[in-house]
Amino acid sequence: SLLGLTFPCTQCRLQTLQVQGKCLNTIELTYQDIDNAWKADAPIRMDRYEEEAAKVPKLHSKYLSYYVGVTSALRKLERVYLEMRRIKTRYYLGELTKEELTEYKWTQYQKPKPLKTEMEGLIDTDSDILDCVEELERLRLMRDQLERIIKSIASRGYDIKNAIEFHKFTQGG
Repeated sequence: SLLGLTFPCTQCRLQTLQVQGKCLNTIELTYQDIDNAWKADAPIRMDRYEEEAAKVPKLHSKYLSYYVGVTSALRKLERVYLEMRRIKTRYYLGELTKEELTEYKWTQYQKPKPLKTEMEGLIDTDSDILDCVEELERLRLMRDQLERIIKSIASRGYDIKNAIEFHKFTQGG
């Protein structure tokens, strides 16, 4: 768990990360969920152009709300990551109080105080930091995926228009 702060969230009622009483996981969405939803929403039915054109605003709203949720969670986790790096620096320097160590469920770092040049390596390989980086990358991947989907939805009207024109052309009209 990141900073030992994983417990049932009172907002989403799931086992999740909560910092200062705020849920960082208010959306339970995975890359696969987005991919499956887009696979269902992406096809354009050639026999129902009017319905497909009418779906564009709904699709835009759906994926934009996903995007906002993912981006919000990403920004919150970026702040947690920076705070965690600060706390881990203090941990490796031996500057945490007994109360802080108890709160994070850590034992005092027993090795010699690292040199400034060694500190980055220690922090970058710390398991809590690596967990946070992994979650950041997952959220960034989801955000990038949603950006591509939203761009595709934005061009959907042109795609439908071109399909109608091509249909007219092939029918001799």
